[in-house]
Amino acid sequence: MFRFLMLLCLSFSLALPAHAANRCADTDAELEAAITAATDAADDDIRVVTGTYQLQNRRTNIRGRFSMTGGWNADCTVQTVSNFSTLNGPGGAADFYLDGNFGGVRLEQLIFRDWDIVGSRERIEGAGPVGTIRVSRCRFSGISEVILSPISTDVLVENSIFDGLTDRGLVILSSKQSDVPDVTVQFNTIVRPAPSAVFGLLVSAVNGPFGSVRIYNNLINGHTTDVSIVGQSVVVNSNHYNTIVLTRGGALAPGSGDNLTGTPQFNTAAPFRPIE
Repeated sequence: MFRFLMLLCLSFSLALPAHAANRCADTDAELEAAITAATDAADDDIRVVTGTYQLQNRRTNIRGRFSMTGGWNADCTVQTVSNFSTLNGPGGAADFYLDGNFGGVRLEQLIFRDWDIVGSRERIEGAGPVGTIRVSRCRFSGISEVILSPISTDVLVENSIFDGLTDRGLVILSSKQSDVPDVTVQFNTIVRPAPSAVFGLLVSAVNGPFGSVRIYNNLINGHTTDVSIVGQSVVVNSNHYNTIVLTRGGALAPGSGDNLTGTPQFNTAAPFRPIE
């Protein structure tokens, strides 16, 4: 019995974040170090000073809830809504992965450029407090694709721009585990793909069902398939797209409708803005 209790206490000590770590980064080295340090058991809040940063290939297993936000002033005390922090990759096959194991991952007011894949995956089923993989007011430009794959955490992608992606745009994949997180994609602009871009938005529940999937008020245009839904019934309401493909049990759920098609009539010389 004593051995069992010791093992139980050990399991709790491994699963729960030990403390909170708040970090302010205004150089490449400080930002690299802050992300690397998130492999401890802390809840991490990384504030990135407005500016441009050059990072290397990243595959980081986050332990504890993780937040990385841009647009901060020099001492990270004030965040300005109109300011962003740009995270440049080295190009080629370099990826930017933040894999959450014991809580959610939040990315806000960040611009990602020159990466192959930007993504967040959970690797451990039931790994700590239920959280959210949240992408808010970010821009992804000149990369291959954005991949989010939850096990127990929900997914929220909102008010973000995906432009010039060369493969599949925004991809949300279910896991093979038994948990059923919810997915919400709303108020995003997914446009201006490279000629080879296949999907704008791909939501696939082929590995297992999501609790629910809601796609609201997005503008998705110019891909071979603007929206692809695989393996699940999804609420698709008040979006603008031209092509949608439903496969392997994919369907429009009750509440779907009011979607528009046609040319969005963007001025391609001007920068796109997220739908707000």
